[in-house]
Amino acid sequence: MDKVNFKLNKYCTLIAAIVNILLTPLSSQSQSVTSGSNIKVSGEVLFGTTSYGGVIPTANRINSQTVIDDRVRIDIETKFTSKDRLKVRLETGNSTPLNSNITGTNMTRLGYDGAKHNVSLSAIQYQFPIADRTQGVVEIMGSAYSDNLDNFNPTLANSATGAISRFGRYQPIYRLSNDGSGLTVKHQFSTQWSASASFTAPSLTSANPTAGGLFGGANAVIGQVKYLPSQDLKLGVVYARSYHPNGSGVTGATGSLTANNPFNSEPTTAQHYGLNASYQIGKDTTVSGWWGTTTAQSTVNGRGDSQSTNFALSLAANNFGGKNNTLGIIVGIPPKSNRDLGTSWHLEAIYKVSVNDNMDITPGLLVITNPEHNPNHPPIWVSTIRTTFRF
Repeated sequence: MDKVNFKLNKYCTLIAAIVNILLTPLSSQSQSVTSGSNIKVSGEVLFGTTSYGGVIPTANRINSQTVIDDRVRIDIETKFTSKDRLKVRLETGNSTPLNSNITGTNMTRLGYDGAKHNVSLSAIQYQFPIADRTQGVVEIMGSAYSDNLDNFNPTLANSATGAISRFGRYQPIYRLSNDGSGLTVKHQFSTQWSASASFTAPSLTSANPTAGGLFGGANAVIGQVKYLPSQDLKLGVVYARSYHPNGSGVTGATGSLTANNPFNSEPTTAQHYGLNASYQIGKDTTVSGWWGTTTAQSTVNGRGDSQSTNFALSLAANNFGGKNNTLGIIVGIPPKSNRDLGTSWHLEAIYKVSVNDNMDITPGLLVITNPEHNPNHPPIWVSTIRTTFRF
């Protein structure tokens, strides 16, 4: 209990300091420049207590363990006109990614892992109108296709309130932006048809943002068309092309290691194709699904192609067992290479309990059968209790 109180005090002090440092100068500036400007500060604190077991056996891995993670985010938003928005995000935390170094596979990664110890800028984004039906988004850092394009998993996509797993949040194709810098254009043709396109490269704030040139270094381009045949049904087709100088990240650090790094760290190009659907049943229930395939090529001659596929189905029932509570179920196959031996199944269930408007508690269970798509590996389980505070 003393450790928990220490962490709470630590992050309450941190939050107060960040708000005090950032909000005061911004408020003074807004009053001196224009009385019409609008500044909004919001925050989110996440704690996760996670246990896992049944890892892929090696001499260097612990078969079961319990870890405690945390993440703090502060979002500062301002508007210069009634139609634009500038968002700056600060982030800190401490998390242990349940990746191949811990469990032997990336299939066990949680949806909120990756937070760093130090307080740092994690996103700078500016949204603005280009024309009546066209919007633009410029991101200096923290680019996320899953935010800028419809990810077709509305209830379970959020890392703090949705699926507990990385793969269960949305199709891996949306992870190719890799938190870099980007430009997105979205156009609404009609009430039924819309399209989006985006280009991303390593963050302009990184130590070497243009290694190999803007298009010669790591980069990705994505395009999506969305169709709404009815008020309750959404359909989407998405395509992406990506280049990975170190050969890794082809499937967004999800699925098997062979699918994610098919040519053992050789420079790799990849073509990605995806289908998405989401259907709302009544007022509170949504069924979503996706299918994706990737064809990757090494830039070293004679290596041939590597192909991978993935799919998932999810059910999200809002107001289940109580107001604002959510039951979520996800079943799927994480990215699987044509070189893998078998098939892994991703089985996930969560139940988000809304304590009040500012606090949720979400117990969740994830089971991966045949990890790394290898029938010789025993199942791995991950259980977590995620607590989220908002202010």
